[in-house]
Amino acid sequence: MKFPQLPVGRYFHWQGERYCKTGPVTAHASDGSRTLIPRSARIEPADPATETNANANPGTGIAHADVEAALAAFTGSLREYAASLEGPQRSALDAHIDAAEQAFRRALSPPGIADSQALQRAGGAARSSAQSTTQRAPSRRRRTCM
Repeated sequence: MKFPQLPVGRYFHWQGERYCKTGPVTAHASDGSRTLIPRSARIEPADPATETNANANPGTGIAHADVEAALAAFTGSLREYAASLEGPQRSALDAHIDAAEQAFRRALSPPGIADSQALQRAGGAARSSAQSTTQRAPSRRRRTCM
């Protein structure tokens, strides 16, 4: 397996040492030192369950079916909540759920199929409405090894 195929936070062996992937080209060694790992490096995952499959998104190790199932579960719970509302609140929330689900599914489409400008407009609208109602979490989080 090449280094970019390993998810962040997973352990692997490279050149006889055990590391934890912390970024696209960085890893922590067992002694705590940070090391740059070439993207072309062939590594051996420490956990066999880390292996990616042919149905996975490139570089993530997550299968499209898993993402679809998680999206369906999430939108299902949102729709249950929307059903408890009445009047214009319910229809507005249903419309937002539909628009967000469509934008997310287009983002999952292979490159060239989705209209990137339409996605940006949909994403910008969703971000602006979300920013007006909630505070955004910090954009940079330090990832730790699992």
